[in-house]
Amino acid sequence: MQPLQPQGASPPVPHRWAEALRNVEAAQLQLDDLARQLDSALYLDEEAWRQAVPQAQFTAALQGQQRKIAELEAQLAAVVARLEDSERARRAAEARVVELSGEVENHGSVFRLHYEELLRKDREISDLQAVIQALLGSDFDDY
Repeated sequence: MQPLQPQGASPPVPHRWAEALRNVEAAQLQLDDLARQLDSALYLDEEAWRQAVPQAQFTAALQGQQRKIAELEAQLAAVVARLEDSERARRAAEARVVELSGEVENHGSVFRLHYEELLRKDREISDLQAVIQALLGSDFDDY
């Protein structure tokens, strides 16, 4: 590549513009050097290329599978955590069911005792009413 300005014929340029031109010329030199390096770079022959392509494809597929495995492992860990949480909740619910069943049994026993007491009181009242009727009946007989 040719320099932007011919050597020796440089019109007066402000200082900042002169530095910018030097930067552009340095970039041109670097680009020329890179082009020379690319020209002398090693190129694979057809057979080496045919062997390298499947290996590169296999490597890419392997990396994709490894990413997928990592994603699935993360999903599995999340599912296991949710399962453990639901198992804890299930055990807590079962404990609560046992507790409530005990309370129901206790209330049932208390209810049964109260019911038996009410039946006993009802029999007592019936017996007392019979006595009262008998006494009232004999009192009327005396008159």
